[in-house]
Amino acid sequence: MNGSVVIIGIPKEIKDNEYRVSMTPPGASRLVAAGHSVLVEAGAGVGYSILDFEYEKVGARICTSPHLRSALMQLYKVASRQWHARR
Repeated sequence: MNGSVVIIGIPKEIKDNEYRVSMTPPGASRLVAAGHSVLVEAGAGVGYSILDFEYEKVGARICTSPHLRSALMQLYKVASRQWHARR
């Protein structure tokens, strides 16, 4: 990363019946320890039983959706579950 700070965003997933979160607090902790800024949308981890304060404990910042999307450099999301037949 050439020593540069990257602003990483973790949004709350909006797809129906999607309760996963793209990054847990331990992952956020590693990025913060590496000098990056991690922004987590308020309530992003609730569906996975992770509360906002758990992200704050490891140095991530909680923010609203518009602030998250306007400030970040990278966005981490959960990939949709897709089943492809192998031939």
